[in-house]
Amino acid sequence: MLSKLKNKIAANRGRKNIFWQSFLAVKDTAWFFYQIIFYYLLSLRYRRIKKFQRAPKEKVKVLYLSDHPDGSITHLANIWLVDNPALDLTVKYSEREKISQKDFRDYDLVVFPIAGQYFNYLYDPRKSMVIVHDLAELYAGRENDFINRAASYERKFFLQVLRKLKNILVVSREMQKILAEQGINAHLLSTMGRFPLRDKNQIITKKCSVCSVGSESWRKNPGLLFELEKHFAGRINFNLKIGFKILDDEKYLQLIDNNEIYLCTSFVEGGPLPALEAMGRGAVVLTTPVGQMPELIVDGENGFICRNKEEFIGKIELLNADFGLLQDMRMKSRETIESRRNMGDLKREAGEFIKDCYLRS
Repeated sequence: MLSKLKNKIAANRGRKNIFWQSFLAVKDTAWFFYQIIFYYLLSLRYRRIKKFQRAPKEKVKVLYLSDHPDGSITHLANIWLVDNPALDLTVKYSEREKISQKDFRDYDLVVFPIAGQYFNYLYDPRKSMVIVHDLAELYAGRENDFINRAASYERKFFLQVLRKLKNILVVSREMQKILAEQGINAHLLSTMGRFPLRDKNQIITKKCSVCSVGSESWRKNPGLLFELEKHFAGRINFNLKIGFKILDDEKYLQLIDNNEIYLCTSFVEGGPLPALEAMGRGAVVLTTPVGQMPELIVDGENGFICRNKEEFIGKIELLNADFGLLQDMRMKSRETIESRRNMGDLKREAGEFIKDCYLRS
């Protein structure tokens, strides 16, 4: 009886030893393969880093995916990318040439001029650079969603996509701050107008007239412009070109040169470019706090920030009653743009950012 019990105990010990030895063998095998995979991935990462260290590019091969009819968006490409010594630039038209992702493979970086265009492609976030102009781009152009700041499905999706991107450009601190609040990093690049500064001697104030240009889009808030025109009817001349396509630069310059005040009543903007150009030509800009305007306008010195109809009316009345003040503010408005105009610096900054994007891709 005792010998049978001893034999059972010995048999159990043998089975336990076999189980334990099998467990150790499996563990050692798993650890062996884990080390192989770990060091293989590490070597890939090391070789990738070495690749960029060995062969930095003097010129980054960039594809600018155009097709947007907005002149201000095309203007950004002209400022930052065209004739930039750091770039080997190609411009293609997505709809006209039926561009697909296969056409992106030959380029180091693909630049999408508006966020909506990138959402159509969803190309490799490491090799894409997206320009985000204003908050409305995150609402798919839906007026009610934007005005009520509704968290629509599109907005949630767009934010998720943008968080994956490494290379986002904005033109205003306002947009940079809005994206940062959503956990999205964006690089700020300065812009400038298309036209030369007006000669100081040509800025002479003998009257007070008002102009504005823009589309009929709800974003531009054209209704407020028409209300202001109606309020001042018969007293102050308003030249509003809403929904009107100015065909050439000469007519556009004539419009802003012949008016002392420029109005921007928009709900949302990136620049706006017409306001920047009006300042460079010696107009006093009265604007809502959108885009770059809070960065450029020192309220009461070189322009006015207005938040409602009553403020617009009050500031126009003030300038119409004091041509000396109007003349002084016109000169300061021009000086503001003069202090930040340097095409070479803008191209250099854009080139450095794009090279950095390439090294991080």
